Amino acid sequence: MHPTDPVEPTSHTEDASSWRKTACILCSLNCGIEIQRGGPDGRRLERVRGDKAHPGSRGCTREKPLRLDYYRNSADRITSPLRRRLCGTFEDVSWEPAISEIAARFLDLKARHGGESIFYYDGGQGNHLGGAYADSTLKALGSSP
Repeated sequence: MHPTDPVEPTSHTEDASSWRKTACILCSLNCGIEIQRGGPDGRRLERVRGDKAHPGSRGCTREKPLRLDYYRNSADRITSPLRRRLCGTFEDVSWEPAISEIAARFLDLKARHGGESIFYYDGGQGNHLGGAYADSTLKALGSSP
């Protein structure tokens, strides 16, 4: 099995209490899903399937929710902020300096060009949290969303 292959249950006789209901947040559809966790630390999503009782998706999912374990546990997953070096490579940095440096750069842009010159584009992928954060950030910078 390839790590990006969908993870589906192999049997429908599992104990129903081992399945946990949730929803995928990787796009705006929020497919209802059920997951079984596992692995030595309980972090793995051993199985993912559509939740037939979900009123919106009724057991259907896009491909993304079926690959949640790969996205969550991939060896290539970025787990800390990265700062680009002058040579073009990246270095890990902690959250405090990353947020401080980004805030300082935004404030400099605002001072030089005005907050209304700062534009936000999310690309249409991902969850809904980006919109809330973007709205708050743009208001703080004096831009209109």
